[in-house]
Amino acid sequence: MSWLAERTKAQVRAEEETQKTKELPVELVFVVIIFLIRAGYYTSVYLSESRLYIGDMQHHAFILIFLLVALFYLVSSVGLFLRKKFGYYLAWLLLFVDVVFSAGYLLYPLYALVGIPLLLFMIYALIKNENNIKKAGRVDKWVALGLISAVVLYFAFIVYAAVQPTPEEYYQMVSKEAREKGDWRICDRLSGGRKDNCIKDFAVAKKDAELCGEVKNSNTRYNCYIYIASALKNRSVCDMIKNDREKKFCYGFV
Repeated sequence: MSWLAERTKAQVRAEEETQKTKELPVELVFVVIIFLIRAGYYTSVYLSESRLYIGDMQHHAFILIFLLVALFYLVSSVGLFLRKKFGYYLAWLLLFVDVVFSAGYLLYPLYALVGIPLLLFMIYALIKNENNIKKAGRVDKWVALGLISAVVLYFAFIVYAAVQPTPEEYYQMVSKEAREKGDWRICDRLSGGRKDNCIKDFAVAKKDAELCGEVKNSNTRYNCYIYIASALKNRSVCDMIKNDREKKFCYGFV
C-alpha cells in the first residue's frame, strides 16, 4: 500500500505541475504588462535625467534608484510570466511599496481614479493566482541573491559618490592646479564650460590675453579679455575682441 500512496502523491505532483504549465491566467498577464510598462517608464526617467547631469556622480547616484526600480519591475514581470516564486514575492514587495506611496494619489484626483483601482486589481490578481505559482527552486534563490547584490552595490555606490568632489569642486581643484603649476593644458581634464572657465582663470591670473583665444564659449572669452584689459589698463587687449559693440564696451573698463 505504501508504494500505492507514493504513486498517488507522485501523480498529484505531476498534475500540479501540469496545471502550472497551462496558459498564464489573464489577471497575471495584466500584471506582467503593467510591470513592463513601469519598467520602461523608470528606465526612460533615468536616461532623461542622466543626460542633464553628465559627470555629476552625486546626482547619478541619486537617480540610479530609477534604474534599480526598473530592474525590479522587469525581473518580477519575467518571474510572473514563468510562474516563478521570485516573481510572485517580488511583485508583492513592489505592490507593498505602491500601497505605502498611494497616499500621493489623493493629491491628484485623476490619478486616484485610475491608480487605486489598478493597485487593488493587481493585489486581487496575486491573491487569486497564488496556487498557479510553481514551488521555489534553485533559480529563485539565485535571482534573490542577484537582486540583494544589486541593492548592496547601489548603496555602496552612494557611499562612494558621497565622498567624491562635485563637478564644481573638481573644476576648482583643476583650475587651481593649473595656475599653481603654470600649465593651462591641465584644464584639458575638464570639458565644456568648466574647461573654458579654467582657461579663463589661468589667462586672467597670468594676464595672458592671447590665451583667451583658446576659450570656445564667446561670452567666457569676452569676459576673459575684459578682465585682463581692466587689470592691465591696456586698450589694445580690447582690440582682440571681434564684436564691435563688445569692443567698445571693453574700452569703458580701461
